[in-house]
Order: sequence, then C-alpha cells, then structure tokens
Amino acid sequence: MDTQQILTDALPKAQAAFGGAMRSAAIVLVAAILVGVARQFCSDQSAWTVDLAGVLAISFLAIGDASAFMGLGKNTLAALGDLANLVLPMLAGAAAASGTPSAAAAQFAVTALFMDALIIVAERVLQPLIFAYLAAEVAGAASGNDAMSGAAGFLKWLCTTVLSVIVLVFVIYLSVTGIVSSTADAAAVRVAKTTISAVLPVVGSIVADAASSVLAGALTLKNTIGISAMVSVLTLCMAPFLNLGAQYLMYKAASKLAAGIAGGRIARLASGIGTAFGLMLATVGACGLMLFFSLISMLSIRQ
Repeated sequence: MDTQQILTDALPKAQAAFGGAMRSAAIVLVAAILVGVARQFCSDQSAWTVDLAGVLAISFLAIGDASAFMGLGKNTLAALGDLANLVLPMLAGAAAASGTPSAAAAQFAVTALFMDALIIVAERVLQPLIFAYLAAEVAGAASGNDAMSGAAGFLKWLCTTVLSVIVLVFVIYLSVTGIVSSTADAAAVRVAKTTISAVLPVVGSIVADAASSVLAGALTLKNTIGISAMVSVLTLCMAPFLNLGAQYLMYKAASKLAAGIAGGRIARLASGIGTAFGLMLATVGACGLMLFFSLISMLSIRQ
C-alpha cells in the first residue's frame, strides 16, 4: 500500500469516524436539552435529581465509547510495538553490515529503549490513569463533589506529565545528537509546528519543537527502504487517530453547547470525556512519532 492509497482509504474512514462521533455528541445534546427542559418544571431540590439522570445517561454512553476506542488505541500500541521489534533490528543489522556495527548497536539500543519505555508505560500506567480520570469525572459530575473534580484534575496532570516527560526526553535526545539535520524550508517548518501543536493534544507543543526533524526525516525516508516501514506506521495509526480525534472534537464541541443548555455538570462531564479521548490520542500519536524518529535514526547511520 502506498501513500496515495492511504489517503484514498482515509476519506471513508474519516467519514465513518466523524459520523459515529457526531451521533455520540447528538446524544449528549439531547440529554442536555431534556435536562434543561425538565428543570423548568422542577423545584430546586428536584433539579439535582434531574441533573443526576442526565449525567448517568451520558456516562453509560461514554463507557461504551471509551471501551471501544480505548481498546482500539491499546491494540494500535501493541501493533506499533510489534512493528518496532520487527523493523528496527533489521535496520540495525543492515547498518552493521554496511560497516558501522558500533554505531548501529548503540543507536538501536537507544531507540529500542525509548520505544519499549513508551509502550510499556502507555499500557501499564497511562491507560489505567485515563480510565481512572474518566471514572473520577463521572463521579464528580454525578455527585457534584469538588473533591472528585480535584482528583480528576490530578489524574489528568499525572497522565500528561508522564507522557510529556518521555516525549520531551526523546526530543532532547534528538536535538543533542543531531540525528537529522534541520534542512527543511523555514516556512514549511512553521506550518508543521502549527499543525502538530493543534492536532496532537497534550504533547503537540513538545513534538512541534522537532518539526524541522520531522520534515527533514521525511525526505530521508523518501529515498530509502524506510518508506515501507513508514507506510506501515501510517496505516496502523490512521484508524485510531481518526476515531479518537473525532470523539475528542465532538465531545468538546458538545460540552460547549451543553453549557448553555443544561449548566455546568453536564458540560463538565462532556468536556472530561473528550479530554480522556484526547489523552489516548496523544499517547497513540506520540508512539507513532517516536517510531518514525526511530526509523530515521537507524537509517541515518547508513547515509
């Protein structure tokens, strides 16, 4: 499969992803409207029960969405790990055979370390934290307890910090070692930085600092066998990125609309659900980009 075929396949997948996400957002808005209408006929004491019913309805929807798409993200991380374990040793062996065995061994050790660390942390730490964050958001919205909201905020901060530290260390490593020369056009770099920052939640601003390496690395892959591996990375990441991204955007949009219809609890819950999808999206995106850089680092030895 080539890049043109990937783009061709992306359109129907994007339509399906946004179609499903829009249905979820529509259900959130219907629940918000029903809560808003019911409040008009309730006393102040009964309004709490109405809000609780709306929160529970949205929570059941969120649990279904989260189970499906978080599972998709987990499977993608496992597939990326398998691809890294297959491709990186092959590239290291090719680099060693070309006359640079020491450099190949050292580069393979570092890239494999970062990939393994991110995937292990994502599966054993980040995903449980994301589900715990989602549970805390649901509990906070259902009970109106500020303590639960504070717990959700802490879990989000912890998840963001863990992921950001791994990515930041990797980007610093790229900068210090100069794996890929920053020869990309300055205007293209600015566009890449803006795009990465906007598209990839949580770690987008960190990864954007390596935008010049992204573009220069793409040129490196264009003229080597690494393009096949890169196409595999894009193929693996496309479906979860589209689905998680669509859910993230639609839940965030629904939260903005629900705020004016049913008040803060419904809006806060919808926003929290969107944030959970954003955290998983960031994890998958960071893993895909780190594998991309790992491919570049191995291929650069052979240049």
